[in-house]
Amino acid sequence: MATRSRIAYRDADTGIFRSVYVHWDGSPDTRMPLLTEHWNTLPAVTELISNGDISSLTDTMEDTIFYHRDRNESLNMMVSESLAELVWDTGKMTEEYLYIFDNNEWQVKEV
Repeated sequence: MATRSRIAYRDADTGIFRSVYVHWDGSPDTRMPLLTEHWNTLPAVTELISNGDISSLTDTMEDTIFYHRDRNESLNMMVSESLAELVWDTGKMTEEYLYIFDNNEWQVKEV
């Protein structure tokens, strides 16, 4: 069974959050170690999210399965003006966890 989640980063210049949906393995015990060990710089997170929604997140871009790149589906990314809007939209999409990269660290919120 999938544990749906969303990963996001906050643009330090604009304050806008950019995020993508991740279908598999979104629970904190599996997601946080992966994010903190392999996706721990803003350039890496920005590149990851720029590829759109994710079916399965791994420790490399090559092995991560993106809906757009790997399945020829639409490129989807959500843009939120504030943290409150990001949390609201994440809950509305029935995703269980929200991971936010901000100030060079990951935070998790249960939605």
